[in-house]
Amino acid sequence: MRIALLLLLTAAWGCTTTTVPSQSGGGAGTENAENGEAAENGGATGGEGVPSSLSGQIERVGLDFTASLEVEPILLLKDGVACRCLDEDLDKVTVDDVRAKRPKAVGQWRGEGKSTETSFGNGWKKLAFTPSALALGNGWTSSAAYDRTSTVGVAGTDSFVGASKAITFEPSGSFEMVGATGTSSSAATSRSRGTYSVKGWMMTLTFEDGTEQRVSAMTGEDEPERALWLGGAGYSRLKDE
Repeated sequence: MRIALLLLLTAAWGCTTTTVPSQSGGGAGTENAENGEAAENGGATGGEGVPSSLSGQIERVGLDFTASLEVEPILLLKDGVACRCLDEDLDKVTVDDVRAKRPKAVGQWRGEGKSTETSFGNGWKKLAFTPSALALGNGWTSSAAYDRTSTVGVAGTDSFVGASKAITFEPSGSFEMVGATGTSSSAATSRSRGTYSVKGWMMTLTFEDGTEQRVSAMTGEDEPERALWLGGAGYSRLKDE
């Protein structure tokens, strides 16, 4: 509840548009354990990638504030490695890949539960939230609509997260985005609708024009599906009509 309310407050404050460097109702929560995935350390579940990939190294996913006061998931990996890299394909990218491209995105974490701290080169800092983020889980579907909580974008990408104002999911596996921006006016319609599927930590979006995009997909442990993070960007569930 606390995390969802903070996401809604962020939207209400009307965060100014910011461009940041590229960092490249269903079965959420502990139900993922039936897929043979670990459900320890705050309920976080393992991914579908190879052991060396980011998803294969996740112990749990902490939640903290960004500089712009958005709620941000942070990967807490094995061997005390922390990573701000939710915009990557977690099944294909390794920590070494991220470190080579963006060394400042990789840090350290220590402790567990209420005493969890992270350091990204500027001293140790306690996470703002005790609850963790969870993978949505294999086969997740929804009949809900979600609204983007700010206008933060990712420079140099055509990612829908950050550009979309809202996304509506259908249990049939289709989605539609409102307020999305395409690469051109002619592409706007075909890049606003399509189908989605979820496996492990990742959601695959297949647009009507045949374009495919993979984004990490998570929700909050304290109130599953009240808030979503897609590619690291926060979305809040709209009230059902």
